[in-house]
Amino acid sequence: MRIIITIIAIIMCFSYSAKAIDFESGFVTLPRTTGTTSWTFIPFQDGFNTTPMVFILPDDRGGNPADIRIAQVSTTGFYALIVEPIGMDGPHLDMSVSYMAAEPGCMNCLMALRLK
Repeated sequence: MRIIITIIAIIMCFSYSAKAIDFESGFVTLPRTTGTTSWTFIPFQDGFNTTPMVFILPDDRGGNPADIRIAQVSTTGFYALIVEPIGMDGPHLDMSVSYMAAEPGCMNCLMALRLK
C-alpha cells in the first residue's frame, strides 16, 4: 500500500501542471482500539493553503475486517480512527497506514488526474 501512495506521489511530482497542486504523503501507525475509542491527530509536515482532500489505505493487520475513518480535516492535519463493522468484537490491533493529502484542483498529466 505504501508503494501505491509513493508511485502516485512520484507521478504527480514529475507531471506537467498548469497549476501546482500541493500534496503530501506519509506513513503513520494508528493505535489499537480497546475499551475507549479515541481519535488520533495526524499533523501535516507542512501546512496547506486550503483544506486538502485526504486518502488513506489501511493494512490487513488484525483478525477482523477494519477500516479507517477520517474527520476534521484542516490545513494543519486530520483525525483518524480504526473502526470495525457492527457485530465484530470491537477492539482492533494497531494499524500502519499510508495517506496522501492533496489540495483540490486539476493537474495535467498522463493519468488526467482531477481532484475535486
